[in-house]
Amino acid sequence: MWLQKWSPNFKPEEDLPVAPTWVLLPGLPFHMHTWNYVKQILSSVGTPLVLDAASYGRTRPSMSKIRVEVNLLKPLPESVFISQEYDDSPPDGYTQKLEYEGIPKYCKHCRKLGHNVIECRALEKKIATNAEEVQDKSKEHQTKNKATGKKEDHNNKIEKMRLILRRIRNQQRVNTLYRQKLKILRRKR
Repeated sequence: MWLQKWSPNFKPEEDLPVAPTWVLLPGLPFHMHTWNYVKQILSSVGTPLVLDAASYGRTRPSMSKIRVEVNLLKPLPESVFISQEYDDSPPDGYTQKLEYEGIPKYCKHCRKLGHNVIECRALEKKIATNAEEVQDKSKEHQTKNKATGKKEDHNNKIEKMRLILRRIRNQQRVNTLYRQKLKILRRKR
């Protein structure tokens, strides 16, 4: 069960795209293992919620682990740039690597938690329905021509079939590209 501040565009049939997840900061300097530093570092990722017990007690100097509320519709950054400014010196900084634990699966198509677009049954049904509609339209067109007694020349038939096949292939390419992109994003996590 998720609690969220009420908004006028709330839709009960859609799951929230915001979920808490653990963000690890490996190699974070020990003096930055405080709530104020961590909160500033992770504000670009999401809303920091709480430090884990080892980070809070500073018993694990190798990394800090923070629970952060992230938006699953946005790509999660792999790193953040941390800079420090001192009164009499130029800004100094470095890139901090981010690791994620416990990211829930979220489907961007049907907006439900528990699966992603690759595993989405609603999307598979939609693709199958679209393919059937294209086939049905081509069959209807053929039966209309037979009923009216019109004879199409061979080239028109071939051209129409090419158009139908092109539509089906384009839909398949879009789906394949989307799945490949999701696999790449999943590997990065």
